[in-house]
Amino acid sequence: MNAPKRRWFAYSLRTLFVVVTVFGVWLGYELNWIRQRHEFLVAQESLSNSIGITGKSVARDATAPGMLWLLGEKGVSAMGVIIAIERLADFDDAFDWDSHETMREAKRLFPECRYLGFSVVERSNPARALPANQLTDRSNAP
Repeated sequence: MNAPKRRWFAYSLRTLFVVVTVFGVWLGYELNWIRQRHEFLVAQESLSNSIGITGKSVARDATAPGMLWLLGEKGVSAMGVIIAIERLADFDDAFDWDSHETMREAKRLFPECRYLGFSVVERSNPARALPANQLTDRSNAP
């Protein structure tokens, strides 16, 4: 008698749909993360140009976090962040700038990065800026 051929990869159409859906959700999440990273860098670059900082304030020689490197994203090893506030008169050295929304967003988008410092600019007039403040090596390591 002829024995039936053994099928190695037998799966249902439902399983295929589930796998494709999970992959699509993962890919969408990763691509959205990359888009947000690029938008943040463009916004930071436009702020730095408006206050007259020339050159790059971003070092792109690290490995991107997670699986972003599979999609061609380059990591950021170090960056200086520009923080826009409503009025420069509100600036206070005692304020915890690590909790500012711009710093929180930078840390969320660039977990691989070490932050070198930040500049404070007035949101309505970015040409008015305070000198860059140095952070005391506050990398994201706990």
